[in-house]
Amino acid sequence: MAGKTDIIRNIIKACKPMLNNMSLGAKRTGHDMLGFIKRPGADIKIHEDNDCPIKSEWFTPSGAPKDKCLMYIHGGSYETGSLASSRALLCNISESCRYNIFSIDYRLSPEYPFPCGLNDCQLSWLYLLSKGFLPQNIILIGDSAGGGMALALTMKLRDEDKTLPGAVICLSPWTDLTGKGKSHITQADNEILIDSSVLYESGLNYANGQSLKHPYISPVFGDFSCFPPVLIQVGSHEVLLSDSINVYNALHRDGAKADLRIFDTMWHVFQTFDVQESRQAIYEISLWIKYIWEDNI
Repeated sequence: MAGKTDIIRNIIKACKPMLNNMSLGAKRTGHDMLGFIKRPGADIKIHEDNDCPIKSEWFTPSGAPKDKCLMYIHGGSYETGSLASSRALLCNISESCRYNIFSIDYRLSPEYPFPCGLNDCQLSWLYLLSKGFLPQNIILIGDSAGGGMALALTMKLRDEDKTLPGAVICLSPWTDLTGKGKSHITQADNEILIDSSVLYESGLNYANGQSLKHPYISPVFGDFSCFPPVLIQVGSHEVLLSDSINVYNALHRDGAKADLRIFDTMWHVFQTFDVQESRQAIYEISLWIKYIWEDNI
């Protein structure tokens, strides 16, 4: 009898051809539906932030410290995703780690290509600082394109001689928009969600004529000197597996502290779904945050 993980895997795999051939509007609607697969627990409050220049909302667990937060950057190949699409995942993370999460709704490509989304992320970062958060008391976290964006934002802040976030967490990050990672070939038969050719076109739309190797577009080609600690989680069956492995190696090359966790047979941003592997991954995220903020003093 198939377990829950296998059932969800088979459903996603069956839907893959349809998902990759949808119009952009349909993809955006479908992605947003992911946010409704779980309701927040009774002690998690979700509310809009009407003061931030970027549309945003807070996830606030009861008893959470007021001086620390996670800033979440959603994925969606820079073309889909929103505040709605991340709600289920952020409810789970917030319930587990017991810290406030600030989720942002940056502008999307192709209407607003690079660097619009990155600029929105930086505005959101500056807003948190204006609210009194110290940089070291903010952890950037993002999935897929949002994971790449979190690295790009940290790199941009470093290049501008700004104080950096306390840490960065990347879930299945998209760090190489050239699509040259070897896992695009080795994991092509295992990948149940992403079509590499469709993803490459999204990257071209986002770059809008800029080099795909620009480090703020594909962080794997950048310099990670003076970076804060980075946690990377990825599934072994992803075509973006190389994106995680290569950026992990680049971080170590430049002297940064980085942890890479590869979850066997798991798919792209599996943390969104209610499976045992997701619960384990989110638990490990919580332990890692605790190490950064509570144990590693």
